[in-house]
Amino acid sequence: MPDIKNEMLKNRARLHLAQAALSYYLECFGDSLAKKQEFADIDGIEAIHHYLTLKHNWLPSQVKDLSHTVLRELLNKELQAHELAQDEIAAFALALEAEYKRR
Repeated sequence: MPDIKNEMLKNRARLHLAQAALSYYLECFGDSLAKKQEFADIDGIEAIHHYLTLKHNWLPSQVKDLSHTVLRELLNKELQAHELAQDEIAAFALALEAEYKRR
């Protein structure tokens, strides 16, 4: 029975790591988008919100209520063309390693 519980815990951890990676990727995409669109003083999710507000003529309040899943669906085409930079990949890996060692 402990093997089943151990597998469940591993699967749960993998799921949450994948969700964290998707959120991180979205934030990094927002940074890149802000630079590309020349948005001043905004980055990450805020840049994505601003971009979608402009693109779809939505109110900022409408965009800010969207989940990360919905944001990824709306930006599917743009995200397919985006790749993380090496420093972004390294930062994520280092953060995971540091968090693991901290515990």
